[in-house]
Amino acid sequence: MSRLQIRIKDRTAEDEHRAALFERGQFLARQERWADLSAEIRAADHALAKTMGGLPASDLLMAGARSDVVGAAQHAMSDGVAPDHPALLSGLQLLEDILADNRHDLAITLVVAWAHIDIGLAWQAAVSEGDQPVKTQSVAAAYLDRASALLHRFDGQADDSTAMAAARCALLSRLADPRRKVTTLYHRLICLDPRDPRHLRALGRQLLPNRFGTLDELDRQARRVADQTQGIWGQGGYAWVMSDAMSEDAGACERVDPALLDAAIGDILARRPCQRMVNLLTALCIRPRRKYGRDYPAARQIADCGERIIRTHLTELHPMVWGCVAFGLDNVMPHAASPRLAAQGRAIALETLRAVFAEDLARGHTVAFSADGLDIGG
Repeated sequence: MSRLQIRIKDRTAEDEHRAALFERGQFLARQERWADLSAEIRAADHALAKTMGGLPASDLLMAGARSDVVGAAQHAMSDGVAPDHPALLSGLQLLEDILADNRHDLAITLVVAWAHIDIGLAWQAAVSEGDQPVKTQSVAAAYLDRASALLHRFDGQADDSTAMAAARCALLSRLADPRRKVTTLYHRLICLDPRDPRHLRALGRQLLPNRFGTLDELDRQARRVADQTQGIWGQGGYAWVMSDAMSEDAGACERVDPALLDAAIGDILARRPCQRMVNLLTALCIRPRRKYGRDYPAARQIADCGERIIRTHLTELHPMVWGCVAFGLDNVMPHAASPRLAAQGRAIALETLRAVFAEDLARGHTVAFSADGLDIGG
């Protein structure tokens, strides 16, 4: 029997809830029940309906509705097809044809716009990997510009729509002066839906120096968001804004205030003590050390916060959460390689636990996690 004992949950009730909403959107699109799909997306968006874990139902419905088109395009890209290949364009053209008959429908417009965004970002990610970066960048820009043009039809409208605000933030790079507008757009989105930490995490990424901000502005906004969302997260807003930034930029990692981060994480877990949140925050804290190394002081201090979560809150492992954090993925759309991603997440999580309890395991002790907490025995 292994001396490291912990329950591993490859699929949770939250995963089931997400899958049901995703599959609902996919089903309605496949059945061409666009009026029903639109009504359900708009109702979910208006009500800020969420899964048990806090993910917007409207996002999952829209993700499912575009998944066949986006999945086919991404598969074609992985096969190395040319940007104008029918395999890349045919699905999007079908969505565009549907939109032509529903051009004043906000929900359907968002589905089509997000399909362009997903494919555009996939091309953007391929820029550094291909041998034609200029051409690839122009292809990515064309998709994002089309999405921006679709949303432009609703300028001055739908100002109470979180789904629209999120899409506008995703298209920040297409604005004439994104550095000046980044905080305005994201604070608008956060005001509409402060309970979704993805918006706060995205703001932190966008404020990195290689995007639309500076390290000073990142620190300032992390503290401002903590104040802005005090009633929801306590000081937790600080942790959310810094959580991805500190893994993507060494300078951001060094700017983290470890004491404030620790307090912010405590506030989050006091409000959302579920094991999915415990796994997420732990993985986010461990990630900088995995990237920068154990000898990097700032990353080591952040990892210490993660180790405290492990010792005081962890009772079970959620491999998919660890996998998504490790590879910077947003766990909204199911990933084609999800079994592989879960396996990688499991390996990273178990490696982390073995490192944290290395001395205890070396002495022959059993390290056991249960609903009652951590037990280290002989």
